[in-house]
Amino acid sequence: QGVIQPAAGPPKRKVKRNDVFTIQWQSVAAGSEVAIDLSADGGGTYSNIYASVPNVPGTNSFIWTVTQEGSDQAVLRLRSLSDSNVVGYSAEFTLADIAVTAPHGGEVWLMDTTNTITWTSGGAGPTVTLDYSTNSGASWLPIEAAVPNSGAYDWIVSRLVSTKGRIRVMSDGSGPLSDTNLWSMSPADFNIAGVR
Repeated sequence: QGVIQPAAGPPKRKVKRNDVFTIQWQSVAAGSEVAIDLSADGGGTYSNIYASVPNVPGTNSFIWTVTQEGSDQAVLRLRSLSDSNVVGYSAEFTLADIAVTAPHGGEVWLMDTTNTITWTSGGAGPTVTLDYSTNSGASWLPIEAAVPNSGAYDWIVSRLVSTKGRIRVMSDGSGPLSDTNLWSMSPADFNIAGVR
């Protein structure tokens, strides 16, 4: 059993979160069903994304609705449900996405204190741009550009108090394979508290 798509690079294949992607594989003696698993750490650990997908001898395809978080080291594994020795792996690919994980919504961050903005990403490149909003994302104010894409940034919270705060993390296109269309904001409002 061999996975054809996502294919090996260069460049490394990119699959975007919230898109659909056609997984393709060749199958020999794998039975009538396979499971599809995803690794976000280059094949170290896997999570099941489809418990049972139809399989026939020869070329197969399946439409994947990509809902998983971003990773620069994604790998798919297809497992026969009738013979545990029949397994196939994709080439490593990028699952392109940015997701703000803190503030997530509902938090109270006091102005002039340090709080950590966190995010996950894949395909965003080596640096990102951080912004904040005091009106649920209708407009944005800069925090900092060219921030290392480490997944965390210590922010001294703005003096603009608001019950409608949001954070935005955006790819700035700094890497050769980075995607400038990748961005995410806090999924819900948080409070920037204080007296001014």
